[in-house]
Amino acid sequence: MTLPHGGTILPPMQDRAPFKDRLRRSLKGFSRADFLTTIDVSERALTGWLKGTNEPNAAILANICIALNVSADWLLGFSDEWGPCPLVTQPGG
Repeated sequence: MTLPHGGTILPPMQDRAPFKDRLRRSLKGFSRADFLTTIDVSERALTGWLKGTNEPNAAILANICIALNVSADWLLGFSDEWGPCPLVTQPGG
């Protein structure tokens, strides 16, 4: 669907492979239990995101980006260029 300003509506997150794939890739090297505790979600929620059967709300998505130090644009597939989370103070910055 094209919008009046020329943009288009994206399909639901579960239909966009980048989110679940990029989340899985970003979780490598993290303890699953520590990650779940850090962002305060259940194992069931994380499993649903990784399977693509559900999606996090905006507040949880922000916490995921902070915990993994990835940009939401990259994690959601809006950008193919990896970038750090702008909410995290970067070393030397």
